[in-house]
Amino acid sequence: MIVAVIVTFNPAEAPDRLVEILRGSCEVVLVDNSTEPRAANLVRNAAQRHGSARITMGCNAGIAEAQNAGLRHARQLGCDAVVFFDQDSLIDDEAVRGLVEALEQNPPAVFSLERGAHGVRSSTSRPIRELMSSGSGCRLEVFDRVGDFEGDLFIDCVDFEWGWRCRAHRVPLLAIRAGEFQHRLGRAQIGLPFLRAHIDSPVRLYYQYRNICVMLGRGYVPFAWKLAQTARSLSKLLGMVIWTTDRRSRLSMVRRGLCDALRGRLGPFREGAGT
Repeated sequence: MIVAVIVTFNPAEAPDRLVEILRGSCEVVLVDNSTEPRAANLVRNAAQRHGSARITMGCNAGIAEAQNAGLRHARQLGCDAVVFFDQDSLIDDEAVRGLVEALEQNPPAVFSLERGAHGVRSSTSRPIRELMSSGSGCRLEVFDRVGDFEGDLFIDCVDFEWGWRCRAHRVPLLAIRAGEFQHRLGRAQIGLPFLRAHIDSPVRLYYQYRNICVMLGRGYVPFAWKLAQTARSLSKLLGMVIWTTDRRSRLSMVRRGLCDALRGRLGPFREGAGT
């Protein structure tokens, strides 16, 4: 049996289509991080309509803790494997079949659907260096070997960090092409037409810069990623200074994130906590 964990956070619409596609091949559990009553009701009603399990976190506990809650549910059911999706994931039946077949027919590894395959199906897989959790799956024995997601990271770098831990434990990360799979980020961009950069809320910037700084100090994180992220983070800072109107609040959150990383202060952002 395979359990599909769908993590939700204040969705604008019920994830009915995603649940409907997944429930044909998996036991579905919705793990809800919503903080808005209307959004929580959407998730609850969707779970009831489809007869799916629902776990309410009671707050925004972060992507890592939500995924770990789904993992605990999967273990309680005695399942063999687990797959992860976000509420914004766009998939079709062929993508789900391809991921399920990979988990059932191959030795322990972490499989990830390639984004934008648009109906292309391949019987081969290719190794990848970094993992995005949405559209990925593995047997539970991989988590027994590697450990669960790092809850203290809260959101950014959660999937990357776990994927690198897998590689450190000699568990392959493999991309497969099957059906259609896309993931909507929904982030604004800044810059010139030929030089664009994603820009996030000030709180999200806190997590990004804090967690990237934390990753820089870990030996199992690829050196090439560290170099690339250092350059990207500096260029994003420059973009915030030049193109954003609320640069003061954004730069303040970046500073707080870096200070908390250096002090080893992880977990959720705490409003009013001193730096």
